Amino acid sequence: MSEPPTAGEPPPAGAGWGQPPAWSGSPEPSLGYGQPGSTPPGYGQPGYGQPSYGQPGYGQPSYGEPSYGPAGYGQAPNPLGWRPKPGIIPLRPITLGEILDGAFQAIRANPRTMLGFSAVVLVVTTLLALLPTALFTQRLADQLSRTSGNEPVNVSDLTAGVTGAVEAIIPATLLQWLATTVLNAILVLAVSEAVLGRRIGPGALWARVRGRIWAVLGLGLLIAAALLGVVLVLTLLAVGIVLAAGPTAGGLITLLVLLPVGFGVCLYAAFRWSLAGPALLLENQRVTMAMRRSWRLVQGSWWRVFGILFLAAIIVSVGRGIVVAPFQLLAAIPSATAGGGLGGIVGSLLVQDIGTIISGTIFYPFSAAVSALLYIDLRMRREGLDVELMRASEA
Repeated sequence: MSEPPTAGEPPPAGAGWGQPPAWSGSPEPSLGYGQPGSTPPGYGQPGYGQPSYGQPGYGQPSYGEPSYGPAGYGQAPNPLGWRPKPGIIPLRPITLGEILDGAFQAIRANPRTMLGFSAVVLVVTTLLALLPTALFTQRLADQLSRTSGNEPVNVSDLTAGVTGAVEAIIPATLLQWLATTVLNAILVLAVSEAVLGRRIGPGALWARVRGRIWAVLGLGLLIAAALLGVVLVLTLLAVGIVLAAGPTAGGLITLLVLLPVGFGVCLYAAFRWSLAGPALLLENQRVTMAMRRSWRLVQGSWWRVFGILFLAAIIVSVGRGIVVAPFQLLAAIPSATAGGGLGGIVGSLLVQDIGTIISGTIFYPFSAAVSALLYIDLRMRREGLDVELMRASEA
């Protein structure tokens, strides 16, 4: 019998998540029930996750051997059969509570990788954005002090303020987006290993994901561009209607109708594409194919996906707020002692950034784990992925 892989060792061949189903355009064979011409039995139907005739299944007694456990001899009382739990979740379709609990268990199972990667990425991006943000804050404080002293407002000062805001906000926002995008990509792979009860080291994890970083960034940019494109098209349409109709009640009503419609379309599309990241990495999909894969996986489960991800976002927001609040109070001390100069501003921002790094280190892995487990749950429900995972865990 083969030995289980050690920590940081790549999984053996055939023990991964399989290839994408044949309809996705991949020339390789599909996973489990995704073979062409076959249809997976539904959850709870006869044959779901059961071995073929004459072969003992994983966790089931072979012919002539008694079964073990509280059920005594014979078959288990559960009509679905016992399902193993080699890692953070049982290998069957999971509930909301199991997804949330599994996300925390993923962090506890491999804190060195999950928390360590988050801390490193957040420290680097936060320090890079610290100085531009401090310079803009000082410039804005000087402008506000002149305005409060009844000095005339100079147009050049306003222009400089806007330019400084752009110079400070855009790099910081871009770095934060890059950090969260890369973190989600890295941590999804760590969660997939934790599902099978395996721990992967930081070095091995980076070796597996670094070749896909550009694809991950491209996926994020493409989704962001698509959503912004919808907003831009509907905004231009609304403005064109208002200009054509003039300042009338009809034009105003049209504007008020199109804005919520645009928001709804973007919200709907964003959650239909919310699982494109796990599909990109765990199935080695191309960017556009990963978006199509996510769109089809979420079909018929949009409200469930929306509810779980929205609840996870609330948990992350509240948790980060609780962690960051004391640091925001302490941030007033350096500014007060330094007299409002650049040093005081840098000190205040640094204290706030420490809280941001700590909160992100804790809750970014949780958010990534929820997305990964939701993707796995949908594949178990629709494609019988749990059968392949049981085979992989047995191997």
